[in-house]
Amino acid sequence: MAMDTAQWLGLAEVVYQYIDQAKLTTAEFRRLWTIGVRGVEEMGMDVHSTPKTVKLAVKANKTVDLPSDFIAFSKAGVLNADGEVATLRRNTDLTAYRIDMADRLQNNTDNTDIETFRLQDLAYVNYYDGARYVNIFGVGAMLNSAGQFDISEDLGIIYLDNDFPYTYIILEYLSSPADDVDYKIPIQVKEAVLSYIAWKDIEMLPSGRRVNISEKQIRRKEYYNQKRLARLRVNPVTPWDANEVIRMGQKLAAKA
Repeated sequence: MAMDTAQWLGLAEVVYQYIDQAKLTTAEFRRLWTIGVRGVEEMGMDVHSTPKTVKLAVKANKTVDLPSDFIAFSKAGVLNADGEVATLRRNTDLTAYRIDMADRLQNNTDNTDIETFRLQDLAYVNYYDGARYVNIFGVGAMLNSAGQFDISEDLGIIYLDNDFPYTYIILEYLSSPADDVDYKIPIQVKEAVLSYIAWKDIEMLPSGRRVNISEKQIRRKEYYNQKRLARLRVNPVTPWDANEVIRMGQKLAAKA
């Protein structure tokens, strides 16, 4: 949940602002709320998303159930000693066979003798000094990870490699605001969400004295214009960011 600062405002507040501007009654709130949810979801996919982070238990068959409000994931991993998320590697070669069954681990392996190539088996790729891996000069780095996973969005399941040693994972994901009346959105996308509600409020209505094709086209055009502006407002370049990039690029080196 976003903090209660001036940067954030509730989706419900945006809906009420549209109700006031359109001279409607609060009886329209529930209908307009569902339209607003669709607008926020589109903003999340194209402009800005507010990720949610949760700690999920790993079941005995090395699977994890996705949260009911899950839309898309951005990060999966476990915690390290510095409070960081040590990310897992997504391995699309992991089989989804019987991932929703308790006996998954007993049925997804075989003793077929196939020669496999694994970077971690090659000592010359990275040198392990007893505490960490060190890249050998001139040799590409190996991708280290805390484990492997893949996702079946159809079944709503994350499935892990058979040797995954942890009892939990940390999942960062885009959530749906559908059941969250206090859902917060950044103020930078407020006008875009308002324009989306205004457009969709009349899009399906038959043409008449109140609504016509021209009005629908105007509202649609205004929405896409506000969406373009929102994209610029959400990702501005600040002096702090510019100075950070400059300082990170400085180094002690021979000057020409």
